Amino acid sequence: MPNDKLKVWVWVIAVVLIAGLGWYSYGMQQAKNAAILAMQATSGGVAVAPEAPANSTAETSEKVAVDTSDSALDADMSAMDTEMSVLDLDVASADKGMNDQPIAQGE
Repeated sequence: MPNDKLKVWVWVIAVVLIAGLGWYSYGMQQAKNAAILAMQATSGGVAVAPEAPANSTAETSEKVAVDTSDSALDADMSAMDTEMSVLDLDVASADKGMNDQPIAQGE
């Protein structure tokens, strides 16, 4: 009888761990997707095709024009440069925080 209880507990723990890992993985994927969408929305120069309604037939054949002119590409490059410089500042700030020295306390 004690062996049967042990098997039940092992199975319960295994199911809870697998469900928890699945829930965590799903949550991380959703967070990553939300971050990507937020980054695309703030990038400025990215052309995003709107989703067509399910009942429309005429609009589905239309294509979204993407501007590939030199000025549009220059604007995209400057937006990426700005984002990279902000990322450099974040990395420098995190690096400074990690290498922070303790302050000696006065008596």
